[in-house]
Amino acid sequence: MKNKTTVLAQEEKVAIDCAVRHISALFHQCAEHREADFGEVCSQCQYMPECNCDFLNTLEPLLRHTTEHFILAAKKELNDKTGR
Repeated sequence: MKNKTTVLAQEEKVAIDCAVRHISALFHQCAEHREADFGEVCSQCQYMPECNCDFLNTLEPLLRHTTEHFILAAKKELNDKTGR
């Protein structure tokens, strides 16, 4: 059985890998003048079967140590009839 320190260290490693992959992908998308696609990197991630693209949960070990807060937003498409 893994001790708590080992599990926490693995969760932090996955969170760091996730954050760096997303930052790198966004950097390349910007350099290529493409629209930002935060989820693009998930399709090729080794942790995808474990996190199932739930990046907020995956990044939680990092987010609990920061004073930064953010709200998820999605671009409204022209054919979006929800009125919001």
